Amino acid sequence: TQTALHYYLQSESMFPTDMDFIEKARLLNGIGLIYESFSQFELSFTKRQEAFINFGFDNYLQGQLSTLPPLINLSYLTGRISLADEYYLKCEELAQKLNDSFYLAISKKYVADHYFRTNQNSKAYQYYKATLPIILKLETYPVAAVIQQNLGTISLREKKLGEARKYYELSIEISKKIKDKFLETSILYNLAKLHQIEDNPKEALKTITKSINLTETLYSDVANSNLKRSYLSNAYDRYELYIHLLMQKHKESP
Repeated sequence: TQTALHYYLQSESMFPTDMDFIEKARLLNGIGLIYESFSQFELSFTKRQEAFINFGFDNYLQGQLSTLPPLINLSYLTGRISLADEYYLKCEELAQKLNDSFYLAISKKYVADHYFRTNQNSKAYQYYKATLPIILKLETYPVAAVIQQNLGTISLREKKLGEARKYYELSIEISKKIKDKFLETSILYNLAKLHQIEDNPKEALKTITKSINLTETLYSDVANSNLKRSYLSNAYDRYELYIHLLMQKHKESP
């Protein structure tokens, strides 16, 4: 990925000032995507915004529409809440004009993600439920699995345990189908929390052990040191739950 970024940046510096705006916008989107993969959200936002503007110079509406979902997400991630809302309204406008449901659905998902991160559960649930049927119809299964996991977590937050289980099981079914092991470890962790809340420590320990084993296997496969640190820090809660359940087991059966 770092090599790809190097070549993208090199290409950008070599582009003539009178180059084709659409090609430049596509290059900028590529750079933005790589920055985002390294959690460099401010840099990614700048590149995505430049891409959106360059598509506009040639009045290429489809290019602008495709750039709006990541712009919405990055606006939220960098604290530009009002701007994210403006971009969302623009996305609705362009999606209607171009009769394109996909990018609007992805935008709704990013709006829902923002509400999910800020514990605005009812709003997050509303947006996730609105976008899920479209995502499933378009067979965008990785996105569908994440949405279902988050719907499960919202249900868990609200103590709707049966509904949480339903969404987690739907999500893990898709994650196995598409062989997304990173997502599977996350869902297993959430299922372990559900078992714990249901006062089933034996099943909770069994499930979190699966999550930990898979987490460590995946960690060893991550080559980049920055990504390793980021991945392990995100997995901290899994280890915390695992240790807690082991201590509980020891107290009950010393």
